[in-house]
Amino acid sequence: FPSHDSGGEELFYAGQRDVASLYEYWLFFELLGWFCRKCRDSNRPPIEELIEGLDGASPNLRLRKKIELGPFSGTFAGQTRRMNVRFTYNRSFEVTHDRPVGGSWTRRLHPDYTMTFWPEKFSEAEAERQELLVHVHFDAKYRVEDIERW
Repeated sequence: FPSHDSGGEELFYAGQRDVASLYEYWLFFELLGWFCRKCRDSNRPPIEELIEGLDGASPNLRLRKKIELGPFSGTFAGQTRRMNVRFTYNRSFEVTHDRPVGGSWTRRLHPDYTMTFWPEKFSEAEAERQELLVHVHFDAKYRVEDIERW
């Protein structure tokens, strides 16, 4: 039986359909499409960055649980400023209590997708230090553990 870490073969094994994984993969390509249209002048990453085994008999998606894919970089041109943008799949954010250091202030995060934005004139590290960097996470599995606290 295929492992759940493979990139696509488990989706249709023996007629079984993993709807949650299909949705996750569909959303990846939807977000990647938006990102490429808005931030890369419609330039998509090379197919080899998304699918492995193209030179053999069994191509397979590189999208896998717990494996980071990307980052894909670009620039977003708004009406008043330009922003650097990075799109990643399965990027981890470790807990940190030091505000200008990258990470999570509350708990370890492992969102499915992250788009990171910061002003074009800054490096990512400098934008992080000056708290000018924003992460937008997309993940269907976020949950509230204690609804009464909220």
